[in-house]
Amino acid sequence: MVDATKDVKKMEECIKKIQSAFSLADRDGKKTCDVKELGTVIRSLQFNPSEAQLHQIISECEEDSDLPKGFIGLEKFQAVMLPVMLDPGSHGMVRDTEETIYKAFKALDPENKGYIEADELRKALTSKGEMFSTEEINDLLTAATDMETGHIYYDDYAEILAEDE
Repeated sequence: MVDATKDVKKMEECIKKIQSAFSLADRDGKKTCDVKELGTVIRSLQFNPSEAQLHQIISECEEDSDLPKGFIGLEKFQAVMLPVMLDPGSHGMVRDTEETIYKAFKALDPENKGYIEADELRKALTSKGEMFSTEEINDLLTAATDMETGHIYYDDYAEILAEDE
């Protein structure tokens, strides 16, 4: 009985988080959001979907929807995201560890300076692996770059990126 109550509480908690995150993109209060904002909504739930995972979620949310293409409804989004929230590991969207993120930044700092230049990071994010959009890169650089020096001190930033809450 205790486990069932605990599970119900967790589910209710997850639903509230999903609704809260979705509301950030629901500009007109109609319980809809533009698919272009879905990545931001999902990341605000502390997940790190790949582009392929994001497209899969969009497809699932658009399936059998009465909304115009390019828009997602809260109800459908909630149905798709609730299983992810309840068991994130099985969906492959968990955040990388601080150590993994640190090693990735360190690979861009062969001189061991403790920081990288914003242009170096921009180049790395647009030339290898999964490509980031210009908007995503600009958001990342705005958040990560030290205003005084123009450097990205990756030791602290790796910790921030790995945080769950």
